[in-house]
Amino acid sequence: MLLVLTLLSGCSSLRDSAGRIKLRYLAYGGSRNNVLYIEERGEPVPYLCFDSDYDGVLLVRKDYMDQDVMFNDIGSGGSYYPDSNLDMWLEQFVLESFPQSVENLVENVEIDVVDEDLDSVESIRRKVFVLSFSELGLHDDRSLDLGGSIEGIRDFDLVGDEWLRDSYLDDSGLAWRYSMESYGPREVHEGLKVRPCLVLPGDLDVDYLEGSDGYVLSLGEAEI
Repeated sequence: MLLVLTLLSGCSSLRDSAGRIKLRYLAYGGSRNNVLYIEERGEPVPYLCFDSDYDGVLLVRKDYMDQDVMFNDIGSGGSYYPDSNLDMWLEQFVLESFPQSVENLVENVEIDVVDEDLDSVESIRRKVFVLSFSELGLHDDRSLDLGGSIEGIRDFDLVGDEWLRDSYLDDSGLAWRYSMESYGPREVHEGLKVRPCLVLPGDLDVDYLEGSDGYVLSLGEAEI
């Protein structure tokens, strides 16, 4: 099973004598289009690599998941993200789709969310999550700052509405959604697109894959 990284020619100067480079050198922002293929239920899926405020390399799925997902069930916590339908679906359905060897590498990072009273920010730890309004470089009086803007993240907008992890401050039954054309609130029981994110350690070695323009993630004697 291979995690293949699509590279630009400039990465060659970062290789050590064995031809390896560190994963962190592939995360130069969205404009570089460095892609890490992660196996999901046996199929390779492209994830974009970004620098961010997270401790590691942020990976954002390049395409939406096939299944539309509700942010939350009607009457089941509104737009509060922790333990919402969306949050649990990501932690279970998405995380469990990776091989165990990959799942073990995923960092349990601290992410910011809006609290239940819709007036302050609290932090939780998650291995898989979705982006926030502010991470997309957007700002609105009806949202709170949930992390710094990620360089290049909007260079890869997709067609369709995707959930963000932000509550809409004027109404607990609404959460923020984003598309390349617009953004705004949607009722939490609606099914929208989902683009999962995760973080891998930046010091992981990647080895050149002979006969290709990419690399594979290397763990000791094993290659993933």
